[in-house]
Amino acid sequence: MLLSIDRIVKRFGAVTVLGGVSLVAAPAAVTGLIGPNGSGKTTLFDVITGFVAKDAGRVLLDGVPLDGARPHELAHRGLIRTFQVPRVARRMTLLENLMVAPARGEGESILRLFSPFHAQRIRQDEHDRLERAWRLLAALGLERHANDLAEVLSGGEMKLLSIGIALMTDPNTLLLDEPTAGVNPVLIERILKVLAAGRDEGRTTLIIEHNIAVISEICDTVYVLDVGEIIASGSPSEVRRDERVIAAYLGRRHRERKLV
Repeated sequence: MLLSIDRIVKRFGAVTVLGGVSLVAAPAAVTGLIGPNGSGKTTLFDVITGFVAKDAGRVLLDGVPLDGARPHELAHRGLIRTFQVPRVARRMTLLENLMVAPARGEGESILRLFSPFHAQRIRQDEHDRLERAWRLLAALGLERHANDLAEVLSGGEMKLLSIGIALMTDPNTLLLDEPTAGVNPVLIERILKVLAAGRDEGRTTLIIEHNIAVISEICDTVYVLDVGEIIASGSPSEVRRDERVIAAYLGRRHRERKLV
């Protein structure tokens, strides 16, 4: 799916957090969104995924406007996100966290659940989910924790689990908010392999990231957001050499606005 962000504006009172942001995340690619703290990156994710209403602009998925869609409606369309602080069910096992992630399972309908005509389909659906969950746990290196409560995981492993939960829904468009923040190098490598596999499968991936090494290794295109505006875009190497990007990260900005 082609994710297009067209001149998004978001204000909180008198403060303009996003001042007409436009970018494109292409299918079968990993697109990076970087920028100093407070530049509006997470707010943009919140707008894209329906958690915050925009003031102007459009969000389109394969040319279809997503205006007014709620987060769960976007999830049903295959647009899934993670958060900076992982949102997992800590008192459930890792396997249970993954098994309940997909929506609209065959056994979630009361009529189907008690209908003998749907018993085989329900069993097959559960079997398919279980197989997918085990594959994801293996890919994320979390198999040994499959039957452990999520609360026993380290912070980095919790991030891996949150990515696994997102992938269980088989999204066509995946938004990751700082997936490697606070994650050790070994776990980062696992995340990179999962992202690369998604690209090979044709998935659209947009990530917010501060780790420049990660951006350089995995991203095909990078956008730089500063003070609510895109100041540069291009390949990772092009962006790293851009004087405007260097100035933003060193704090030499021409505008001084407080962002939420």
